[in-house]
Amino acid sequence: MTIRIAAPRDVVFDIVSSPYLGRTPRPATTKKPAAKPRPDPKLRAKLTAAETALAKAEKRAGEALRDLERAKSDVEQARQAVDEAE
Repeated sequence: MTIRIAAPRDVVFDIVSSPYLGRTPRPATTKKPAAKPRPDPKLRAKLTAAETALAKAEKRAGEALRDLERAKSDVEQARQAVDEAE
């Protein structure tokens, strides 16, 4: 489609572009951030199971360490008792 306008080119340009010239383009920083990838539910379930197992192992290790400390204390007390008896 072609329309003939009997006006100088710069006048037509000024009239057509006037609604757009005062606007500032939206900066790229206001763009909506890309969505983060959602984790695979099966992988998340496996990770949760592994985290649970790790927490249980840490708890057992802590209990074992406390038992070891008690045993060391018992051995030390027994040594002292033997030394005193001699």
